[in-house]
Amino acid sequence: MTPNSKRAPRRRVAEWLVCVALCATVLAGCEALKPRDPGTSNRQTRSASFDPSETDDGTVESNWNDAETARASYEGGTGDVAPISYDESGPGADTSEPVARLSRQPEPMTQTETLWVPTGVRSTSAVGLTRAYPARVQVGEPFGYILTVEAVSKEKLRGVVVEEILADGFEFITSTPDAEGSERELRWSLGDLAAGDTVNIAVRGKLSRSGAVQNTARVDYVMGLTTNFRAVEPRLEISRRATGHFRVAEPIDVLYTVRNTGDGPAYGVVLNETLPAGLLANDQSSFTIDLGDIAPGGEAFARRSIMPGRAGEYFCATEVTCEGGEPASTDETIPVTRGAVLKIRVQPPKGTITAGKASTFQVVVENVGDEVAAEVLVEASLPGEFDPAPVSGGNSWFLGDLEPGKPSAVSIGFVPNRAEQAQVGFWAKAANAKGDSELSTVMVKGYADSVLSVDKDRSITSVGQETRFRIEIVNRGTARDEEVVVQCVLDAGLEYVSSRGFRERAGTTSPASNGKTTVTFDRASRLEIGDTNKMEWELVVRSLTPGDFRVEFTLSSKHGVETDETESLRVVQ
Repeated sequence: MTPNSKRAPRRRVAEWLVCVALCATVLAGCEALKPRDPGTSNRQTRSASFDPSETDDGTVESNWNDAETARASYEGGTGDVAPISYDESGPGADTSEPVARLSRQPEPMTQTETLWVPTGVRSTSAVGLTRAYPARVQVGEPFGYILTVEAVSKEKLRGVVVEEILADGFEFITSTPDAEGSERELRWSLGDLAAGDTVNIAVRGKLSRSGAVQNTARVDYVMGLTTNFRAVEPRLEISRRATGHFRVAEPIDVLYTVRNTGDGPAYGVVLNETLPAGLLANDQSSFTIDLGDIAPGGEAFARRSIMPGRAGEYFCATEVTCEGGEPASTDETIPVTRGAVLKIRVQPPKGTITAGKASTFQVVVENVGDEVAAEVLVEASLPGEFDPAPVSGGNSWFLGDLEPGKPSAVSIGFVPNRAEQAQVGFWAKAANAKGDSELSTVMVKGYADSVLSVDKDRSITSVGQETRFRIEIVNRGTARDEEVVVQCVLDAGLEYVSSRGFRERAGTTSPASNGKTTVTFDRASRLEIGDTNKMEWELVVRSLTPGDFRVEFTLSSKHGVETDETESLRVVQ
C-alpha cells in the first residue's frame, strides 16, 4: 500500500466532518431568524433594521463558529474536537498533513434578555425592553445587537426614552435610529408609544478585550391618569340693522341682535356704542345697554333711536362684552341725506296796504334738499280781520312735486277789514319733506269811503208844488273822512225854496251862468265811519213851469272819492 492510499480514509472522514459543520452553522442561523414571540406578529411595530454582519464599508464579516457545535450536531453529543477542513490539492500536491480552516460565518443572535418595567412581570408592567445578541463575539470584530421596546400598557406612554450605559471594553460604532448622549452613555428618545407599539433599536459595536463585557440598558417613560375635562365658553356675535328714511332731523331706528354661539353661558352681557359726531341717542353721544345673561344658542335684542343732525356718512361701531368671554363687535355705515327740504320766502305787497282793499303777497317755495319733494302745499294763516281775495283761491295752494333746487312761486291775495298791524303766516308742506314757515308783519291803513245817497218824496209834481230831496252821507270806509262837502246843482226852471242839514245849518246858494242854481251845504270837518255817524241834509225846490228837470248832487271829501248822483223830476200843469 502506498502512502497516498493510506491517507484516503482519513481524507474522507475529514470531508464528512466539514459537511456536518456547515450544516450545523446553517441550522443555527435559521433558528436565530425565527420570531421569539408569536403573539407580537399582529402588533403595530416601528422597526429600525440593522444587519449585524455588515461593516462600515459594506463588506460582510463573519465571526468564528464553534466547531464543537457542529460536531455535537453530527455525533448527537458534545465533544472537544474542533471541525477540521482539508485543502485537497490536485495531482502532484504536497502529501503532508492537511491544513485546518475555521469557518467565518455571522454569529447568530441566539440570546435574549427582557426587562419588564416597572414590576418585572409583563401582565402588570407598562413597557418591556428586550435585548437580542449573539452568544459570543470575536475580540475586535464588529457585531450587532437589537434593543426592542414594547408598550404593553393600556394607556399611552409619553416621553419614552431608552438609555444604554456602555461597559469598558465596548466600543460603540453606530445605531439605527441615531443615538444621543455621551461617549459612554447612549440615549434614544422614542416619543409617545400607544398600547402595542414596538420600536427596534439596532446597535453596532465591537469588543476590545476578551471575557465578560456587560452593557446596561434601561427604559424610562411618563404615564399618568388621562382625564378629559370638558371646558365650555361663550362666544358672542352681534349684528345691527338701521331702518328709516336716513334724513336729517328724522329718527333712525337701530335693531341690535346679540347671539351666543358658544357652548357656555354668557353672563353679564353689555352692549356699548359711541356715536360719531352728528348723531345723538336721547341727546347723548354714547350709551350702554344691559342685556343680562344669554344661554348657549340664545340671543338677545335691543333697540335705539338715533337722530342725525346733519347730512353725511356715519361709521357706527358697536361692541358687546360678557364675563369670561371675548368681546364681539360690528359696524355699519349709515348714509344720511338732507331729504326734501322746503324753504319759503314771502314778499309783502308793495306800497300801502289799505283796509278794505285787496293786497297780494308773492310767495316763493324752493326745495333746498337732495330729494324730490312730493305734493307740495302752501297754506296761509290770515288774521280774523282778513278775508281771502276772490281771485286768490282760498287759504291753500297746491304746487305738486318740486325737484331739488327748483323754486315755485304763487301769488296770494287778501283783503284786510280794518286798519291795524297784523301778522300773516305762510307754511310750505310736502308729503316727504321738512316744511318751512314764515310770518310777515304788515301795517294796514284805513280809507275813507263816504257814500252819497239821495231820496225824494215824489218823481212827478205840479207846477208850483214843492218837492223835498233827502240827502244822506255815510262813511262806509275804515278810516275817518274829513272836509266833507255836499253840493247840489238845480236845472234852470227850478227854484230853490229852502234847505237844512248838517248841524241844522242851511246851505248857501249861488246862481250859475247858465241859469242854473248851485246850493252848497255847510262843510263837515270830519266824518267818522259807520251809520251812527252819518250826516243828513234836506233840499226843497219847486218849478213855475212844466217840464222835465234834473238835480245833480256831488259829494267830495279830503280822503274819499268824489261821487255824483242825478235825480230827475217831472213837473206838469
